[in-house]
Amino acid sequence: DAEEYGITDMASDTINKVTLAIMNGRIYSQGDSYYTWSEIPNSFSENVNAIEIDKNQVFYVFSWTGNLYKSTNHGESWINCSKPYSQINYNAKLKVSNDNYVWVSGYIYPIKYSKDGGLTWNEVIEEVSKHGLNDVFRLKDGSLMLHGSDCCYMFRSFDDGITWTRIITPGYSLKLYVDESDAIYIVTQQSGMYIYKSTDYGLNYSYVFSVMPQWTSSMENTFNKWDNFYYVFFQGYGILKSKDLTNYEI
Repeated sequence: DAEEYGITDMASDTINKVTLAIMNGRIYSQGDSYYTWSEIPNSFSENVNAIEIDKNQVFYVFSWTGNLYKSTNHGESWINCSKPYSQINYNAKLKVSNDNYVWVSGYIYPIKYSKDGGLTWNEVIEEVSKHGLNDVFRLKDGSLMLHGSDCCYMFRSFDDGITWTRIITPGYSLKLYVDESDAIYIVTQQSGMYIYKSTDYGLNYSYVFSVMPQWTSSMENTFNKWDNFYYVFFQGYGILKSKDLTNYEI
């Protein structure tokens, strides 16, 4: 389908087997086959560029002008959330962390997060916001771990995002992932792409695995878990499969 050339983002409700994608600024729903897509009619009067889903199967989309919408019925209808920025003129980033907090950021705009599904917003301090937003996770002890879009900047907050402490990462770190046991994985760009693991919240790291991609690009969809396996995607290389994020097969 020619529409697929315009895909910018995708999110799936794996429980109910519903996948929504953004193609050329519009929202589409997947049919019975991967290549079968149907546009959700009259969903918005403006183009959107990012889509996320939380643990309650609520979909969120973010528009080019900074409007946030959410749907509790797989895109059949949409609710206009409160606007995190009064105006925005750049492509902004949308993330939903594993605690259902909604996070947004953008070039020259501070990181903001909502604890209540987009009703109200809190702003992250400038020291952290200036490094952008890439990944954020809630740990089992209640703290938050955030990696910026700038390399090598990772922070931890013990007071729900009010204050942050920098956590030193190995190499030229780009990506953060936290598994179900609170083990922290960092992907760094060195002579190739390296995966490091920490079991003490970033105090110490051990080398896990490395690959040599033909090129490097954004890392928006690197770690995914399906059933009992993780699938780790490196653009310019391929997909790794692992049961424990320690031993991998291509």
